[in-house]
Amino acid sequence: MQKNIWIAAKYLRLSIEDGDKAESESIVNQSILIDNYMKSTSDITIVETFKDDGFSGTDFNRPGFQAMLKAIENKEINCIIVKDLSRFGREHIDVDRYIQKVFPQLGVRFIAINDNYDSETANITDTHLVLPVKSFVNDTYCRQNSQKVRSHLSAKRNIGEYVGNYVSYGYKKCDTDKSQIEIDPVAAKHVRDIFTWKMEGMSNQLIADKLNELGVLAPADYKRATGVNFKSSFQTHLTSRWSAVAIIRILKNPIYYGVLQQGKSQRINYKVKVQRALPKEEWVIFENHHEGIVTKEEYETVQMLLAKDTRIAPGENRLYLFGGLLSCGDCGSNLIRRTNSYKGEKTVFYICSSYNKKKDQCSRHSIREDVLIQLVMDSLKMYSKMTDAIRSAVEYLKENSLDTQTLIQHDDLILELRNKVNKYYKLLHSLSGNLASGVISKDDYTLLRERYQTEIKSLESNIEKQEEYMEDLLENKLLCEEWVNTFLEKPSLGDLDRDMLLQYVEKINVFEGKKIEIVYRFQDELVTAARLAEQIGKTKQEVAV
Repeated sequence: MQKNIWIAAKYLRLSIEDGDKAESESIVNQSILIDNYMKSTSDITIVETFKDDGFSGTDFNRPGFQAMLKAIENKEINCIIVKDLSRFGREHIDVDRYIQKVFPQLGVRFIAINDNYDSETANITDTHLVLPVKSFVNDTYCRQNSQKVRSHLSAKRNIGEYVGNYVSYGYKKCDTDKSQIEIDPVAAKHVRDIFTWKMEGMSNQLIADKLNELGVLAPADYKRATGVNFKSSFQTHLTSRWSAVAIIRILKNPIYYGVLQQGKSQRINYKVKVQRALPKEEWVIFENHHEGIVTKEEYETVQMLLAKDTRIAPGENRLYLFGGLLSCGDCGSNLIRRTNSYKGEKTVFYICSSYNKKKDQCSRHSIREDVLIQLVMDSLKMYSKMTDAIRSAVEYLKENSLDTQTLIQHDDLILELRNKVNKYYKLLHSLSGNLASGVISKDDYTLLRERYQTEIKSLESNIEKQEEYMEDLLENKLLCEEWVNTFLEKPSLGDLDRDMLLQYVEKINVFEGKKIEIVYRFQDELVTAARLAEQIGKTKQEVAV
């Protein structure tokens, strides 16, 4: 390089936070200002321009900034020109380090035009007092601005506005209100397929492979194809493909049945980009926030499948009929599928996985698949009769105005609880007489009185909860719940298939002696509804008389 001739580079930066500022802050206008400055100099030649558009001034790991440092290291430039100090950076410790130590050691001239600073002509006061003060002011501005942005976003989250830069695959921001989201019909079709295929028993990898074979664009490519300037930390290639990990992210996201979860993480501070995960109780969650692509039942069914060990056997494309649904009734382990062949006939059976690993951990719990199918079908037939009674009760509730309190007063469970309360009150009242007659000591009296009072309090609390629940049922509040729609759809009792199992069954516990216990989905609600149906049946008979 020629003596007294500085080979310079422009450095231009605009952060997201500066996006709503005046046009004078733009990348273009920063460059124009530097060009105008160059008209008054004769010892500087600009050979390169480095820029960072959309990067915070507190982060010095910006691509343009790092490229500029590389050019300095390679001795391609020895002078840097910026519009002002804030464009160079807003973190005062690093700014001061570069200007006071790094650049002087490397023989690099630094010029900040609007701050009237030129390291070639600056005195000690300019470099070590005036400039650090300006740098500190810029740092303070960044901190205050970060606090304002955080507060603003928090307020928007708390009223249900969507504040993310990008929307989950299957949704898009509304054209009329960017703080709200709506279904993207094209992508939503593939989301529905993903959930359907999972419920049909396909593995996550097989779903990904099928989407790739069909030529369906992966989420990142789809966003770019639809005009979204999308960047993802997950992407490692110019074009992306569907993967099992991407499928799992979709299947686990509650946004797809209408739940919005925001505020799940937070930057440690305005200088550090690392995100800190927040506990769930601090998240901002809105149920029924937007239209779901799948139903809540479908989502919960998939979560149940994901939580179970549902590996697919080699050479198979889908889960077996009972895959992920069978548990040992004694040790709780999964049951595993086995086959035996004898004289050309194949027998399928299930055994406890703990027993299979180590014989002394549990017993065999063996049950043939055909026997299991018949037991499940018998149970579903009984369930079908129960739904008839519940359906009749629901229709009766919808068509007739019943005396809610009368039904509650005659509910068998509530009657049983009240009888227990009365029993403890009688025992409580008898204590004084027993103490006076010497049947019990004073210590026994105190102990028994506290015990009876505790039991009464617990029973009365249960009665209150049960009455509230029954009132909700009778006033049709809970009759609109999704579980009712699921269970009042009478099962078609043809051949047992996986769709039927997933719709009605949560799990099946298998005991020795070919005994099973079926845990139905929403079983507690089902039992309560059945009891209510029985009580309404009695009421109908009384009315008829």
